Amino acid sequence: MKKFFAIAAAALAISVSASAQFGVIGGITMSSAEASRENFNAENVNLYHVGITYNVDLGMLSLQPSLLYQMKGASLSQNVAGGVELASFDTKTGYVEVPVAIKAGLDLGLLKPYAFVEPFVGFAINTEEDSELLDTADLKGTVTKWEETAKNRLEYGFGVGAGIELLGHLQVSAQYFMNLGGLYNSDGKVDTAAVADAVQAAYGDKSNYKGFKVSVAFLF
Repeated sequence: MKKFFAIAAAALAISVSASAQFGVIGGITMSSAEASRENFNAENVNLYHVGITYNVDLGMLSLQPSLLYQMKGASLSQNVAGGVELASFDTKTGYVEVPVAIKAGLDLGLLKPYAFVEPFVGFAINTEEDSELLDTADLKGTVTKWEETAKNRLEYGFGVGAGIELLGHLQVSAQYFMNLGGLYNSDGKVDTAAVADAVQAAYGDKSNYKGFKVSVAFLF
C-alpha cells in the first residue's frame, strides 16, 4: 500500500510540474539508401514530412511524441553497364510514422537549446518505384510486380539530433536518422530470376533509408 501511494504521489508530482503543449510540425527529409553492389551510384532524394506533435516539458528533460506523414526516398544510377541490369532504380515510400523524441535541454529564458534521441516506428501506406532497364524493356512489368511485393511495409529505426526552442512556442531542429532492417525482402522475388537479381543488385535485402531531417514545429 505504501508503494502504491508513493507511485501515485510521484505521478501526481510529475503531472503538476509538467507543462504540455500540442503543436504542428513539418519540414524537409533528405534520404538515400546504399546500393548492395559497387556499380551503382546513390543519390539523395529531397522529400518532406508533416504532422502533429505533443511536447511534455519536465524541466531539463522532455518527451515529444509526434504523428507524421513521412516521405522517404532513394535514387540509384548504374555506372557500369552490361547484362540484364538496371540503368536506374528510384523508390519513394510514404509512411504513417510515430517518432518519440527524448530531449535534454537547458532553459535560458527566451531560448532553450536541446539535444535528443528519437526512436520511431511506421507503416507504409503508399509506395512508388521508377525503374529503367538497360536492354529488356519488355520485362519492366515483372520488375514492378517484384517491387510491389518485396517492399517491407513496417519500418523502425532511430534518429539523433539537436534543436532550439524560442519563446516556448517555436522549435527548429535537425537530425540524422537511420531505418533498421531491410527496405526490401527476398520473399518478394518473382520467377524471372534475371529481373529479380537486377533489382536485388540495386538495393539488396539489408539496405534501408537513412539521411537528415530539418523540422520546424509551432507549439500552442
